[in-house]
Amino acid sequence: MDKTNHKAEEPAIRYYISSIEQEPIFFNTNIRAHWGIENKLHWLLDVSMGEDASRRREKNSPQNFSVVFKTALTMLKKYNLEKGNPSIKTKRNMGGWSEQHLIAMMGIDPS
Repeated sequence: MDKTNHKAEEPAIRYYISSIEQEPIFFNTNIRAHWGIENKLHWLLDVSMGEDASRRREKNSPQNFSVVFKTALTMLKKYNLEKGNPSIKTKRNMGGWSEQHLIAMMGIDPS
């Protein structure tokens, strides 16, 4: 079901051409894995950074902000606390609330 209009989606058929001689299950597994990675990255960027809702349309602005969002997301993913591992949203808020957390997220040595 599509969440925006609550209509059932129609199945989509995709065709692939390859010179690799393998069983169909090989292609099925690898193609699904590829799109799973792609979808996971875009979902994270949209949910945590609001990338799809962005109104940036001028010249190189969308590409520039995409680089900034991906860099920030990488920093947030790498930032681990001694007490558990909070969500990306929580880590982002922590960086906004505390200069110490922000500096640590950026990998800067405060000394």
